[in-house]
Amino acid sequence: MDSIKGITIDEIAALSKSIDSTLNRAEEDFELEVSSPGLSHPFKVSQQYYKNIGREIEILSNNNQKYVGKLFSVNKEYFTVEIQSKFKPEGRKKTETIIAQQKFKYDEVKSTKIVINF
Repeated sequence: MDSIKGITIDEIAALSKSIDSTLNRAEEDFELEVSSPGLSHPFKVSQQYYKNIGREIEILSNNNQKYVGKLFSVNKEYFTVEIQSKFKPEGRKKTETIIAQQKFKYDEVKSTKIVINF
């Protein structure tokens, strides 16, 4: 269960009670678990990309390359991430930071998840 604005524990409890009331425990014993996907879980649906624009994410590509950057924009074909990299220009002592935007098609990505920083 998820939404663009987030989910409260009360909303999860209400959904759980609603689903539970439609099932018959006399016919079959079951365990019902309703939860939010949580921060540490990979994105499962495209709405999660839209919801997390502006947040830092980690992408694992189909060729097992990891990328970390800020989710910049999203559309139905691909999403764009701002990735920072540091390099030392020839003849200089200090490193410089470059911010580049990189596009990822959804089918080129194994997983995407939020980076949790404390």
